[in-house]
Amino acid sequence: YAGIPFVFFLGLWRIKKHKRAENFNPAGIAILNISSIGDNVLMSGPVQDLRRAYPQAEITVFCGDTNYSVVQLIPGINK
Repeated sequence: YAGIPFVFFLGLWRIKKHKRAENFNPAGIAILNISSIGDNVLMSGPVQDLRRAYPQAEITVFCGDTNYSVVQLIPGINK
């Protein structure tokens, strides 16, 4: 039962220890998501977080043919 709280606090310690570099500005971000349609729908939140954190970056998603129409509907994706 102690595993989940332990991992949570370990994650907080890691975030505090490793802050994001101030001058880190990636030119592009690639996301590989070839899973089911639900995974691609849930990807919309993290894509928005990436867009807010790195507005200049080009976000590219690699997905399967069956999920392409869903990925096109997610705002913030360039390709």
